[in-house]
Amino acid sequence: MMLHLLHSQQITAEKLRIINEALEHAEERAMRFQERHDRILSQVCSYYLCNQQVLEALAESRFAMNEALGFADGLRKMQMRILCAYPGEVDGLILHRLAENTSSGSATQRDS
Repeated sequence: MMLHLLHSQQITAEKLRIINEALEHAEERAMRFQERHDRILSQVCSYYLCNQQVLEALAESRFAMNEALGFADGLRKMQMRILCAYPGEVDGLILHRLAENTSSGSATQRDS
Protein backbone atom coordinates (compact mmCIF):
# COMPACT_ATOMS: atom_id res chain seq x y z
CA MET A 1 0.00 0.00 0.00
CA MET A 2 2.80 2.43 0.94
CA LEU A 3 4.72 1.54 -2.22
CA HIS A 4 1.61 2.20 -4.32
CA LEU A 5 1.12 5.60 -2.62
CA LEU A 6 4.76 6.54 -3.20
CA HIS A 7 4.57 5.47 -6.85
CA SER A 8 1.34 7.44 -7.32
CA GLN A 9 2.96 10.53 -5.75
CA GLN A 10 5.96 10.18 -8.06
CA ILE A 11 3.72 9.97 -11.11
CA THR A 12 1.74 13.02 -9.97
CA ALA A 13 4.95 14.95 -9.33
CA GLU A 14 6.29 14.05 -12.78
CA LYS A 15 3.02 15.11 -14.47
CA LEU A 16 3.10 18.43 -12.64
CA ARG A 17 6.78 18.94 -13.53
CA ILE A 18 6.07 18.33 -17.23
CA ILE A 19 3.04 20.63 -17.21
CA ASN A 20 4.97 23.29 -15.32
CA GLU A 21 7.81 23.16 -17.85
CA ALA A 22 5.39 23.33 -20.79
CA LEU A 23 3.56 26.19 -19.10
CA GLU A 24 6.79 28.17 -18.69
CA HIS A 25 7.59 27.70 -22.38
CA ALA A 26 4.03 28.59 -23.42
CA GLU A 27 4.05 31.76 -21.32
CA GLU A 28 7.46 32.77 -22.73
CA ARG A 29 6.14 32.16 -26.25
CA ALA A 30 3.04 34.22 -25.54
CA MET A 31 5.23 37.07 -24.26
CA ARG A 32 7.36 36.96 -27.43
CA PHE A 33 4.20 37.12 -29.57
CA GLN A 34 2.90 40.00 -27.49
CA GLU A 35 6.21 41.87 -27.83
CA ARG A 36 6.13 41.28 -31.61
CA HIS A 37 2.57 42.51 -31.77
CA ASP A 38 3.48 45.62 -29.77
CA ARG A 39 6.46 46.34 -32.07
CA ILE A 40 4.27 46.09 -35.15
CA LEU A 41 1.61 48.27 -33.56
CA SER A 42 4.26 50.80 -32.60
CA GLN A 43 5.54 50.88 -36.17
CA VAL A 44 2.04 51.43 -37.48
CA CYS A 45 1.44 54.25 -35.03
CA SER A 46 4.80 55.94 -35.52
CA TYR A 47 4.68 55.91 -39.33
CA TYR A 48 0.91 56.28 -39.68
CA LEU A 49 0.88 53.43 -42.16
CA CYS A 50 -2.30 51.89 -43.42
CA ASN A 51 -0.50 49.45 -45.65
CA GLN A 52 -2.48 46.22 -46.18
CA GLN A 53 0.61 44.05 -45.47
CA VAL A 54 1.21 45.76 -42.14
CA LEU A 55 -2.42 45.35 -41.16
CA GLU A 56 -2.31 41.66 -42.12
CA ALA A 57 0.90 41.17 -40.12
CA LEU A 58 -0.74 42.87 -37.15
CA ALA A 59 -3.80 40.62 -37.40
CA GLU A 60 -1.61 37.50 -37.69
CA SER A 61 0.45 38.64 -34.73
CA ARG A 62 -2.69 39.12 -32.62
CA PHE A 63 -3.99 35.69 -33.66
CA ALA A 64 -0.67 33.99 -32.77
CA MET A 65 -0.58 35.80 -29.43
CA ASN A 66 -4.15 34.73 -28.62
CA GLU A 67 -3.35 31.13 -29.59
CA ALA A 68 -0.28 31.11 -27.34
CA LEU A 69 -2.24 32.61 -24.45
CA GLY A 70 -5.02 30.05 -24.97
CA PHE A 71 -2.49 27.21 -24.91
CA ALA A 72 -0.95 28.53 -21.68
CA ASP A 73 -4.43 28.87 -20.20
CA GLY A 74 -5.24 25.27 -21.15
CA LEU A 75 -2.06 24.06 -19.45
CA ARG A 76 -2.91 26.06 -16.33
CA LYS A 77 -6.38 24.46 -16.25
CA MET A 78 -4.86 20.99 -16.72
CA GLN A 79 -2.47 21.70 -13.86
CA MET A 80 -5.37 22.70 -11.61
CA ARG A 81 -7.37 19.57 -12.56
CA ILE A 82 -4.42 17.39 -11.58
CA LEU A 83 -4.00 19.27 -8.32
CA CYS A 84 -7.72 18.87 -7.57
CA ALA A 85 -7.78 15.19 -8.56
CA TYR A 86 -5.01 14.23 -6.11
CA PRO A 87 -5.43 16.64 -3.17
CA GLY A 88 -3.84 14.34 -0.57
CA GLU A 89 -0.87 13.50 -2.74
CA VAL A 90 -0.36 17.11 -3.74
CA ASP A 91 -0.43 18.18 -0.09
CA GLY A 92 2.28 15.62 0.59
CA LEU A 93 4.31 16.83 -2.39
CA ILE A 94 3.98 20.45 -1.31
CA LEU A 95 5.09 19.64 2.23
CA HIS A 96 8.01 17.63 0.86
CA ARG A 97 9.03 20.48 -1.49
CA LEU A 98 8.74 23.02 1.33
CA ALA A 99 10.95 20.86 3.50
CA GLU A 100 13.49 20.54 0.66
CA ASN A 101 13.46 24.27 -0.01
CA THR A 102 13.80 25.09 3.67
CA SER A 103 16.72 22.73 4.14
CA SER A 104 18.46 23.84 0.91
CA GLY A 105 17.79 27.50 1.78
CA SER A 106 19.39 27.17 5.20
CA ALA A 107 22.33 25.31 3.66
CA THR A 108 22.77 28.14 1.16
CA GLN A 109 22.67 30.72 3.95
CA ARG A 110 25.32 28.79 5.90
CA ASP A 111 27.56 28.63 2.82
CA SER A 112 27.35 32.42 2.33
